[in-house]
Amino acid sequence: MASPTDTQFTPPAPSNGKRITASIFSGSGTGQSIALRRAVALVGSRPGCKITLKHSSVAAVHCAIVNTGESVYLRDLMSKTGTFLNGLRAECEPLSDGDIIRIADWEINVELRDAPTGDGTGSSVLNLEPTPTVLALKTVGNGPLVKLLRDVNVISRKRGADFVLQDRRVSRAHAAVFLLNGRPVICDLLSENGLAINEEATRFGALHSGDTLTLGDSRVRVVIPSPTIAASSENGSSSTATRSDTSSDGEQSDLIDIRVAEDEQRD
Repeated sequence: MASPTDTQFTPPAPSNGKRITASIFSGSGTGQSIALRRAVALVGSRPGCKITLKHSSVAAVHCAIVNTGESVYLRDLMSKTGTFLNGLRAECEPLSDGDIIRIADWEINVELRDAPTGDGTGSSVLNLEPTPTVLALKTVGNGPLVKLLRDVNVISRKRGADFVLQDRRVSRAHAAVFLLNGRPVICDLLSENGLAINEEATRFGALHSGDTLTLGDSRVRVVIPSPTIAASSENGSSSTATRSDTSSDGEQSDLIDIRVAEDEQRD
């Protein structure tokens, strides 16, 4: 499994997705900017976050900027002090060009630009599977079936999450589930005890109906009630999770790390 400080565990953002640049608009480090080239960019106080803000009011993983290929979302990750978008507390909100994200003493300006046309980076894979309209999770055993309603859903041990696991080995923000170019995926959020899909440890993977997720000591079943997708999972043609390429592409040193003499907050 990738180490908790590995920033390369999510795939590059879809080639058809927006190009995102985040700039420190106010607070320590004003003027620093960074291109967010991957599908998930984490903001928090823990090493491994794309934007590291060292302050007691900033959670280990505080929020995520998620590029699905169709839209870009800001997702608060069950933080105590909150994530604010244009002055209003945010949970899961679409981002637009020029938006301002506030976390503790920092304001971050988000610049979104359309993908260039004719740059030769388009996908060479034609995906004809239908986009799932319903995605649900169920704790193995007697757990209820929970339909995921948000564009970016958080699995957590804390009440108020999209899917709650009463397990002390599950992190406050353990994993996120969303559609990437119309396909369901799960992303580990630098959790302490990791994630596995069908017993295979991973940081990021595609989801299929019938998959079993392991988070902490808990096992969770993926339910996608779509005949086409369910059938492909049952016959074994696509039951193996697809993991991202974790090879370095030069982003390891392309980070923002801002410290304000505060202790790092832990899960």
